[in-house]
Amino acid sequence: MTKPSGSIPPNRTVAGAAVGRRRSVPPARERPDHADEVTVRRADLSGADRNHVARLLEAYLWQTEREKADHLGVTPPTSGQLPKSYRAEIARPESAFVDAVVFLAELNGAAVGVAVAKPEAGATEIKRLWADPQVRGRGVGSALIDAVLREAPGAVRLTVWSWRTQAQRLYLSRQFAVVPSWDPRPGLVCMFRPEAVDPGRR
Repeated sequence: MTKPSGSIPPNRTVAGAAVGRRRSVPPARERPDHADEVTVRRADLSGADRNHVARLLEAYLWQTEREKADHLGVTPPTSGQLPKSYRAEIARPESAFVDAVVFLAELNGAAVGVAVAKPEAGATEIKRLWADPQVRGRGVGSALIDAVLREAPGAVRLTVWSWRTQAQRLYLSRQFAVVPSWDPRPGLVCMFRPEAVDPGRR
């Protein structure tokens, strides 16, 4: 696949171990002089990061299926399994995202968020962005989107479900705008951030 100019160079990964156990979410720091520390880095899917990424993606995908059932009347998976294409992301993220960059967010040392960005239609497309619900409101989503934007020198695009209004507000605050849909699935909002946006602006 030819990489469009201005897109993020992909991860280079090899196969890793099976999905590990969930790491506990750290409690909020109580004292103002010990604020939450959110860090974002490229995930190493050849090592222990693979387990964290797989766990976070699985939570994201199951939550999405539940929300689609609630908002769109879509029948949720009855076999107890996600659709086959989604299962591949969990079982072998190093293969599913070989042409993408995967970002891992950590809060006070625990893995709590993930973002996946890849070249698409001459831009960088954010394919996945997820923060553990237990840490919402603590800056994880903001840190993830900002990390992607720092590494994407050109235009950036994404889709977001219409009922995820909090996520839409975050993207609007980063100079994304709603544009005509390129995805035929019902309930999806397409958003675009042009290359001309000053990278120093949020």
